Amino acid sequence: MGIKQIPLKVWIAFLEAQNCEFKRKGKGDHQVWNKKHELPQLSRPLIFRIQYKNIPAFHIGTNLKTLGITNVEFEKMIELKPIPSFEEFKSIDESNESRFKIIYDQADERLTAHYDGESKKEAVASFFRDNPSCVIVYIEQLS
Repeated sequence: MGIKQIPLKVWIAFLEAQNCEFKRKGKGDHQVWNKKHELPQLSRPLIFRIQYKNIPAFHIGTNLKTLGITNVEFEKMIELKPIPSFEEFKSIDESNESRFKIIYDQADERLTAHYDGESKKEAVASFFRDNPSCVIVYIEQLS
């Protein structure tokens, strides 16, 4: 599922968190944004319409490509308050990964394995990729 339009206020807060600033008015009802002067500039400016209260999804998508941010990362970032910079988000996102202890049976022997993942479901999927013929007895989240 793709990105949905978001309120103009949220989009501007997101851009400011990425160290972007308003540069000039574009054609019609468009604004042109780029990184602040002291930072490396983007390959092209960020351009979006401000006529309506919401930013259209296609403007968000093209500007995220320019910023090098995926749709999934963007959706997670705008849920956080305050909205972090991409660098801050990457460090938060990496620390959110949990560790799971999986106790399982294999050939009449009880064994233990440890897996990292954002959720129990992700850890179980990783486990079964590595151990397709095993039976899980118990799963415990360690962190």
